[in-house]
Amino acid sequence: MKEAKYNESHEYYRFNNKVFQPNLPKSVKKPLNQLKLMDLIDYSYIMNSLFISLIPLIAFAILDSYTSLNIALIATIFLTIIEVIYTIYTLGHLDSISLFSIALVFILITLSYIKKDRIIFKLKPAILNASMGLYTVILYMTGTPLLIDLIKKYPQLVPIESQSLLSSVQGKLLLSQLSLNMGIALIIHGFIVGYSGVKHNNFWWTVINIFGIVIAIFLGSALAIFKVL
Repeated sequence: MKEAKYNESHEYYRFNNKVFQPNLPKSVKKPLNQLKLMDLIDYSYIMNSLFISLIPLIAFAILDSYTSLNIALIATIFLTIIEVIYTIYTLGHLDSISLFSIALVFILITLSYIKKDRIIFKLKPAILNASMGLYTVILYMTGTPLLIDLIKKYPQLVPIESQSLLSSVQGKLLLSQLSLNMGIALIIHGFIVGYSGVKHNNFWWTVINIFGIVIAIFLGSALAIFKVL
């Protein structure tokens, strides 16, 4: 019977050309090439956070269409406060991205109210996503991929199988590529949403917001997995 060889420098086991991570319960050790997309990211946490962040935008689109701009802006402020509470409850504090998002909401709401122009607020997801995407790409280029940093900072929010990716070179490469793809996808989505906010009505702007970001996440993840594995 062949024995699994342990690579001390890279901290992973190799057996029959399959890579395994050490220091994990036997029930969760998997070859990297058998990890699924949902093993790499905490699906429930990401989708819940995504849904929470979209609620103020959906509420704005509905209320702006059927009531008035002022009512829509007031409701958006209230729902943004709820989003802040959720973030603090989940992470224990507000990170830099959350703070930027909150500040952007209040700035654009103020400008929309003063100018009486709903398009100003509809640019919020475009500015936020493009900024986050650019930030993610810059981190990748400086050698500190965002997903690796997030797993180290918030391990309690990440499945144990995703944490195991940090134990191997291939796993780190996958997280690094995934970070780059997510950054590029967010930038593209930001420009598309910005164009939609100016050219389209509230319905199509909302549809592009919701389905566009979901498609961007899954395409970016799938391409990273295909390239690395």
